[in-house]
Amino acid sequence: PRVRAQLLKELTRMREGDQPIHIALSGKDDDQTMEFVKSLGKAIRTLEVLPSHRIASIDSEKLNKIQLSDKQDGLKNGCVAIRNAGKITADTAQSILNMIEQFGEEVIVILVDQNSSLDFLMAEYPALAKYFKYNK
Repeated sequence: PRVRAQLLKELTRMREGDQPIHIALSGKDDDQTMEFVKSLGKAIRTLEVLPSHRIASIDSEKLNKIQLSDKQDGLKNGCVAIRNAGKITADTAQSILNMIEQFGEEVIVILVDQNSSLDFLMAEYPALAKYFKYNK
């Protein structure tokens, strides 16, 4: 309940402000972090930020092998959690950027990885970084 209240507060603040709604999330324990991501999806639905609390979860290495543009219509009005996000390629970063720009606030992207990997990702792809809420 306490974590959910914190999530609701942060999402409300992000939604009402002029801040990015996409999130870069650092976590050590992948299972624990993904449970947090699921809670985030429920909070997003509770606040009616998006009409669905559906979260598509994919590892970056698998995402690098597919064409995101072929799948993105199915991701609209939901969240996309990308695990091991620091390993995305330049083409994948561009595809994520294109999806964010096309759908605007109709999709929320959550990048999940260790701090050092997220730091690298944000430095490597500054055009993508500007869309993400990321506090070290």
